[in-house]
Amino acid sequence: DDFADLNCLQLLPNLKRFAIDEWYLLDLTPLYLVRNLTELSIGETKSAKVSYAPLANLTSLKKLYVNGSKKDMDAISKLTSLQTLYLNSVTLDRKSTRLNSSHT
Repeated sequence: DDFADLNCLQLLPNLKRFAIDEWYLLDLTPLYLVRNLTELSIGETKSAKVSYAPLANLTSLKKLYVNGSKKDMDAISKLTSLQTLYLNSVTLDRKSTRLNSSHT
């Protein structure tokens, strides 16, 4: 099986900007290893089961670029430092996703 493994991020704890555009990405959990991220870009993945819940821990994140729908998009509402949010090809429904309009 080919899949992207983000555990290599442990070698870059002070990383500020990161872009991942990996079709086979399965898990964003290792992003907790780079809590100093201020800018993150996540491309489309093959699996719609990729959860965005780990993003809630990225409290320094100021810019987020998302391409494609994922699970747990409501985690974005916990990003209190977020200044810029770019969504492309993302389906949001009122019931499962609430983005706080005060974080624009």
